[in-house]
Amino acid sequence: MKHIVRTKMDRFNFFRARHKYIFQYGQIIVVAALIFYIPKLLSLLGIYEIKPGEFFDPGINTPIDAIYFSIVSITTLGFGDINPTSQIMRAVVAIEVLLGIITIGQALHSITVKAEEDKRLPHRLAAYEDVRLLTCRLISYWKDIYLQSVPDKYPDTLKGLLSQESINKMAMCLDLDAKPSVTPPRTWWQWLPEQLKNMSAMADKIIERHVQVLDPMAYSYIHSLLSDGVLSPMKVSIILTIRQSDQANGFPRPTNYGNYLADNEESLRPIISLDEWCRQEYEALGIISKHPIKKPFVVPEVKGVNKSPASLISQEKFQSQLQKLAEFRARDKA
Repeated sequence: MKHIVRTKMDRFNFFRARHKYIFQYGQIIVVAALIFYIPKLLSLLGIYEIKPGEFFDPGINTPIDAIYFSIVSITTLGFGDINPTSQIMRAVVAIEVLLGIITIGQALHSITVKAEEDKRLPHRLAAYEDVRLLTCRLISYWKDIYLQSVPDKYPDTLKGLLSQESINKMAMCLDLDAKPSVTPPRTWWQWLPEQLKNMSAMADKIIERHVQVLDPMAYSYIHSLLSDGVLSPMKVSIILTIRQSDQANGFPRPTNYGNYLADNEESLRPIISLDEWCRQEYEALGIISKHPIKKPFVVPEVKGVNKSPASLISQEKFQSQLQKLAEFRARDKA
């Protein structure tokens, strides 16, 4: 029930913001009617120096007369059955008419904007869904690496997962020779480039498909990922390129993730920005769309700590690889 009440209130606030000219019209009419009725009100209060007939011809004697004349004035109909005779009331009527014309302009603009938004809504929903899927894939990519390699508590927030501290842990702990929990079975050497390549293709399609309707902020975040972020062409191919080069030269590079990719907090920040954009867009579309909308990524609640993740590089293996690397460099210097 609370969700329904909140949604109704959100819809009302959205309607009030989009159609504020309706409320402005009402406010102008009420304020002007009150001013028109002041002379009669003062005379009823015993101030006999004020004569209502000196302000209008015929005089405004009831609140209904005041509201009627206010509506006739603001709509510029001007039936002529009531005329302002004093300078001050003529000024008030002139101001009310000008405010009415300005409000009409706002109304026409608002109606045009609404029609355009309604026309763009299906494209906006499609763009949101594609960006949401990409964002979920990106977050799941790092979630899987962390959970399967880092023997530490899973971060409570996305910012914690993509912080420099967590990135350093993943870079040190993930053994690329190990196998992620995927089907069909394959090593991280194969799985990581596949995921990066697929997500890079998704990002390219979003920019190509939704360039006309995609929010500029979301566009900039995706473009940043593709140009110099985790989805850049260099990042997608660098793991296999380095490995092939090492095999050709006999270079015994350690097989932990950090020796092949140098990710940092700055390069992953667009992922956090995209997640925040998805949440804001989800709230906005939930108000104006009658169709169900899928939620952004939900950070899983992981209880406890896995002290021995399946893809954690062992200290014995890592130390042995470091020793072989030191011996290779010593021979190379000699």
